[in-house]
This record gives sequence, C-alpha cells and structure tokens, in this order.
Amino acid sequence: MTTEPEIPICQICQLPLAAEDILWSRKWHSACEVCQICKQAFPNPKRIQECLDKQITISHITCYDKEKILEVKNKVIPITREHVQALNSQILCMRHTQTGQDSDIELLSALLSDLKELAANVSFVLNTTKDKIRISDSQDYAEKIKTEKKAKAEKAAVEEISKQQRAAERENPYLRDKRKAIEQAQKILGLSLEAATAMVESQEPKGKVQ
Repeated sequence: MTTEPEIPICQICQLPLAAEDILWSRKWHSACEVCQICKQAFPNPKRIQECLDKQITISHITCYDKEKILEVKNKVIPITREHVQALNSQILCMRHTQTGQDSDIELLSALLSDLKELAANVSFVLNTTKDKIRISDSQDYAEKIKTEKKAKAEKAAVEEISKQQRAAERENPYLRDKRKAIEQAQKILGLSLEAATAMVESQEPKGKVQ
C-alpha cells in the first residue's frame, strides 16, 4: 500500500499550497503575498523570507518600522525593569564565567549591538537638540540686545530733545508757559499732544514773539 505524498503547506497561512504554487516551487500562496500592516500587495520573496526567518510580521520594512515607532509613542513596548535587570544579570554571568549557550550569546550580542547603535543615535539627537537650543538662545539674545539698543537710542533721543527744550525755555520763558499749557490741556481735557498744541497755539495773541 502506497501513501500519497504530503502536500506542502503555505509558510504564511499554514494551509495546503495550490497545484500552481507547487509547480512553481513556491513556499506560500501568491494571495498571501500581502503586507499584514498596510494590507497592500507585497510580491517581495526576499523580504517575506526575512520576516519568516525573524518571526516578525510579514510587512514592508517601512510599515514595520512605523509600527514599532507607534508602539514607542503608545508605550506598548513589552519591556519592564525586570527585563532590564534580567539582561544585566545575564551579561554579568557571561562576563564572569565565560559560559552560556551559543544561541543565547548570539541573541545577546545582537541585542547589545542594536542598543549600542540606539545609544549613539540618541546621543546624536540630544546633541543636535542642544545645538538647536543654543542657536535659539543666541538668536533670542541677539534680538534682546537689538531691542535694548533701540530702546536706549530712543530714550537718548527723547532726553536730548528735552534737554534742548529746557535750554530754549530758559532763554524764552514763554516756551515754558506754552509747554505747561499744552500739558494741562492734555491732562484736563484728555486731548492728544497734537490737538492740545493746536488749541494752545490758536489762543496765542497775534504778533506774540515765540
């Protein structure tokens, strides 16, 4: 009694392969060549095999990376302080005894390599951020100095005009009386400087030497 040959199964959905797939020596159904994240067609045998070997989601590299970043943002990474403590314990054990399963050592080495690269990238981002802060601070400081210089120049100009005005008033007391009249009109009647000046000047006797 002969047994029928076993039908190969799809490595993705685990269902039997169709005759056409077997004919073309395919390891999965053509219909299974879909990114499980974006749900788009994914005819990339090399990437699919990589996903199967790593036992990760069948997906485009970009889709997979975006999903991992989303997990970081949503804080759903399955790692706790206990994971870190266990990892440190395993590192110390291997460091002192130089023993351990080859598979464990390879896994640990790969993880530490990724963490080293992550630390370098984090350092780069932090330094870049600090540079941006420094640049921003420098720009703010420069703007502050510019504003202060402008305010100081305007104050000096007003003081110079006031100084000249006081000197003129000492030479001609009428100018002092006129200034006080204008200030009173502004204070009592609530007029603007221009309106108060016009009102006072309209009331000046004709032929008055100013």
